[in-house]
Amino acid sequence: MRLENKHLIPEAVAQQILSAFGVHERTRAYDRWIVEGGFYVRDFHSVLNDSPLIFVMDWRGEAVEDLLWLSKGLRTIGVDLEVVGDDDDTCRGEVRGARGAKHFEYVPVDGMDFDDVIQAVIDVIPETVAVRASPANIDSDTWSYAFLPVERWAELDAACPEIINELYGTPLHKRRPRRRGWRFWR
Repeated sequence: MRLENKHLIPEAVAQQILSAFGVHERTRAYDRWIVEGGFYVRDFHSVLNDSPLIFVMDWRGEAVEDLLWLSKGLRTIGVDLEVVGDDDDTCRGEVRGARGAKHFEYVPVDGMDFDDVIQAVIDVIPETVAVRASPANIDSDTWSYAFLPVERWAELDAACPEIINELYGTPLHKRRPRRRGWRFWR
């Protein structure tokens, strides 16, 4: 169920969500978007974007630079992510984490979206961290992803499921490796 843009997130619930994402003080966006009683759903993304665990990528962005920013945010929850760009290329490189290394490539003129780059990150970070995408990513040229420890997602899902589903309701999972060739069953 989608919440209407005019739906009000109570301030106490908003603060619980912000705290889970590491935002513990009022920010400029907080002060801009707060209304009597809380925040409108349509405005809350702007407030939540102050978190180092929210990763927003514009189609014109440079993947290596943006992933370096993400790696700093992940360090706030104890996750090491190394980003190594290919020489003289801001669209290709490798991410390295606790579970190995993966090559990434993002070339906006090829009609790519950023999900494949995020999938490379998911493949190398610990499984104790879950990644979710904003439902607004669909048919968009800007993508927003939220990274949190699994237990924090569970707490938020229990406390305010409709709001969390509206903000970041699309879980992304580690893909299973594809099988190569045919397999015949006996």
